[in-house]
Amino acid sequence: MPFVEEVDCLSEQTKRSRGGTELLEIVLREEAVVGKPVFRIAGFTHVYLIVRLDALESMLRRRVRGITIKELDVV
Repeated sequence: MPFVEEVDCLSEQTKRSRGGTELLEIVLREEAVVGKPVFRIAGFTHVYLIVRLDALESMLRRRVRGITIKELDVV
């Protein structure tokens, strides 16, 4: 996987697993993600790759496969 910037962007509204190692419901802080079309959530060994809608639409036009898409909240 190519280098993707890690961003500390989770809102306090984010819901984590009991151990805190997995994210159950991701809520992003808007000020942390402005101007970042693709990034990883910092602080987790599991890769949470976040893609802005315009970048995702471009990927889908190119028939990218093997991805799971989930809409996230930004506050």
